[in-house]
Formats: sequence, C-alpha cells, structure tokens
Amino acid sequence: MRLMWAFMALLMVVSLSFAQRRTARLYWLGVLPGGTFSNAKAVSNDGMVVGYSETGIHGESCNSPQALHAFYYWNGILIDVHPSCLNSDMQSTAEDVTADGKLIVGSAGTLVCDGYLVSPGHAYAWVVTRGMIQPVALQGLPNRVGSIANSVSYIPYEASVDERLIAGTEGGVHSSATRGVPGYYRFNAPFVSLPLLQDVSDWGSANGISGDGHIIVGVSHFCEEWCTQHVFRPVCWRDGLIQELPGGGTPYAASGNGFVIVGESGNAASIWLGCPASVRIILDTPGGGAASDVDVSGKIVVGSAGSRAYRWIANRIQGEDLNVRYASLLQDGSILLAANGISPNGRYIVGSGYHASVGRVEAYLIDVGYAIVPADVNEDGCIDDADLLLIISQLGNSGWLREDINSDGVIDNGDLMEILIHFGDCSN
Repeated sequence: MRLMWAFMALLMVVSLSFAQRRTARLYWLGVLPGGTFSNAKAVSNDGMVVGYSETGIHGESCNSPQALHAFYYWNGILIDVHPSCLNSDMQSTAEDVTADGKLIVGSAGTLVCDGYLVSPGHAYAWVVTRGMIQPVALQGLPNRVGSIANSVSYIPYEASVDERLIAGTEGGVHSSATRGVPGYYRFNAPFVSLPLLQDVSDWGSANGISGDGHIIVGVSHFCEEWCTQHVFRPVCWRDGLIQELPGGGTPYAASGNGFVIVGESGNAASIWLGCPASVRIILDTPGGGAASDVDVSGKIVVGSAGSRAYRWIANRIQGEDLNVRYASLLQDGSILLAANGISPNGRYIVGSGYHASVGRVEAYLIDVGYAIVPADVNEDGCIDDADLLLIISQLGNSGWLREDINSDGVIDNGDLMEILIHFGDCSN
C-alpha cells in the first residue's frame, strides 16, 4: 500500500512539473518615454527582446515625426539603445538578435523632415556584454546611400561576435535613389556583396540568414516592359551561390540549417524546402498575411493572417490563431496582431498587438513555457517509445514533417538515431 501511495505521489509531482512547464505567460513590453507604440522584432533563447519604439523626440531644426528608437528588453525593463553618437531625432531599429543575446543588428541614422528623407540610415550592430551595450556602425560599400542589417547567424551558439555573419542590404534601403546590393557583413570586416540572377536583375535584398550562416534568403529584382513593371524573384544563396526559389514571393527567414525558408507568396504565408528548393508550400492564411520567422528546427513558423498573430507547425498547413490559443491571457480585450519572431529554441514568440488596458499598439512577449526538443516528436516532455513509433510510421516519407528530427527533408535512419541517442530524456 505504501508503495502504491508513493508511486501516486511521484506521478502527481511529475504531472505538476509538466503542467508548470506548459504554463504560458504574456508580457506587454510598453513603450519608450513619450512614445505611443512599439514593435518587437526578434527574441533570444532566454527571452531577450529587440525591436523599436516611438519616442517623444521631435527634430529641433525640421518638422520631423516622433523618432523611432531601437530597444532592448530584458528582465522587465525596456532600454533605449539608440546610438548616442547620433542625434536623438534620428531613427533607429533593432531587427534581430543572436540566440545567446550577445549581438543585436539593425540600422540607425535615418532622418525625415517635412515628409522627406534627409538622411538614410546605416547598418548597425550592438554588442551586449554583461549588461553593457555598445553600438557599432558596420562597414559598408563606398558610394552607397542607406543600408540595413536584417538578420544574424547564431550557430554555433558559443561563437564570438566576430564569427557571426549578418545578412543585409547596401543602398536602396531607405531611398529609391539608389539600388540595393544584397550581401553580408562581419562584425569587423567589410561588406561582401552577393550575386544577382544573371541577365535579368539589377538589384535585390538579403532579408534573412540561417542559424549556421550557410544560407541567405532574399529577392532579386528585375524590370519588365521597359521597367514599367517591377518583379521580385525569391532567391537563396548557399555559401554565396545564388538559386532561384520556385513560385514567386518574398522569403524573410530560414531555419538553423536553412532547409526551411519562410516568407510570403501571393499574400499568403509560404515555406520553401531546401536551397535549391523544388517545393513551395502555401500555408493556410485566412485573410492574407505572411510567415515572418522559424525556429532552429524548422518545425515552428510564426507570422500573421488577417491581421492576427499566427503559428504553423510541421505536418499541417492549417495554422493556429494565437489569440485563440492564448485566449486566457487576453481577457481584457487585447489582440495579438502579428508574430514577428520566434526564439531558436521555440520557447518565446514576439510581435505587436493592441494592448486594451492602455489603448495602444505595443510590443509583446509570449513565453510558451517550454523549449522545443526536436526528438520529442509528440511534445509530451519525454523522448520515449511513442516518439520512436511516430518515426517508424513515417520512414521513407519526405517533406515538412515533425518527424524529420535532423531537418534534412526525409525520414530515415538519421532520425531514428537521434531518437535512440536521446531516448529516455525528459525536459523540465
């Protein structure tokens, strides 16, 4: 009898621990002083958020709108990281952050007066060391106006900031007067331009980069009918070699190894598998929208559909409205409008929403309560025979599948080996 009660007590402890692990939390991040809205763009594996917020700062010498400043959010505090070397009425935005939270990328220095662009911005990086944040202007191309750093690699996790690749665009970002050159920066090295599609393209943009830095995604532009029509072809670069992606659209981000590429095609969230890719999958996107980001495994995609934050999970094209999934956290009438980023480990989702309690659009952070473990196929917290059976049932199949643990596009012995290596592991 005592053994039975002890066993039941153990089950209760395990169940309670699992329930606590699954408890989701929503945090509204607020705005910088004087601002009326904010937007979160990316989040690290431990919940450090970056984005931008309106401020109460106007230009003294011209009629400029309230300046947007890049922010960094950590432990409940929203911090303005606009470079102090620039005038405070200039704009800055933080677009991405590494998984370890040590490097932020974006742009700074844009100035608008009386509705006209006076000064285009420049690609920037911010180094985070023991709570100190140091902004650094990245080295661009000569004779180019405007630049932006859009995305940064994060694998291996222990790499230094000097080893990170930063995807971005030189020229044409903030002004139509120049054409954009896609490429990548290193923290202390000059910009490296990437090729465009031959014979048809004259400019483009690099929008995202895979976690390991081998795949960059973006668009290659060309003109039709004497440039009366502008066409943007989706492309990827594998170690600098360009490949056109099928079906049209705009890719924005890539998974850890770059096998899953996400973006928009025909006003619908879309994914491409591989670079080069032979498959494009249109995701269910009620009301139109786009996929904005993907976790390291390529199994979880976030974005928007019909001005509501959405999430899609491998094995199904139907997404879930995060307002429905987390309705218990939105009982004051707040609405999650867009999901812009997901942490590589899948635990955190960030974006913008209408915060009903204060009556404004602002950045939010959702902690779903647990990190995704690729080998835990059924997401029950443990890697066991149930996961093994799911792998066996899909052996030989290919595509965007939850059972594809190593994210190579096919269910095979490699995925079985991953299960066996981690068999018996349980997350807290």
